Amino acid sequence: MAHILVVEDEPLAAQALARLLARDGHRTSVAADGREALARFAADPAELVVTDLRMPEMDGLLLVQELLAVQPFLPILVTTGYPDDARALGSLRAAVTVLRKPLDPEAVRALVGRELAARGPGVHKQG
Repeated sequence: MAHILVVEDEPLAAQALARLLARDGHRTSVAADGREALARFAADPAELVVTDLRMPEMDGLLLVQELLAVQPFLPILVTTGYPDDARALGSLRAAVTVLRKPLDPEAVRALVGRELAARGPGVHKQG
């Protein structure tokens, strides 16, 4: 299965999402903000990233921009509890999928499966 990086500043939400994805056989890593996520991604690239949009230090918007600069075809799911946040993604909207909180676990599992299947194996490899 895939390596999935979960980026969420609320520890309970991060752990719950990581456990949900691990139940499907995925290897998960958790980061509390965008800076930590970039460091984890550089050390151990993920095949899919699920990130909150509003976080301290480095928000999800800047994280998405940084990740797509390194890996343009990386599947990224952006979560937000604020309806207007989807507009903040602007031109990046075509490159990411936006999910509204509270997350529906079954919908998340299905979407992760579809994103990974659509992108195929090895999406984290460059070149």
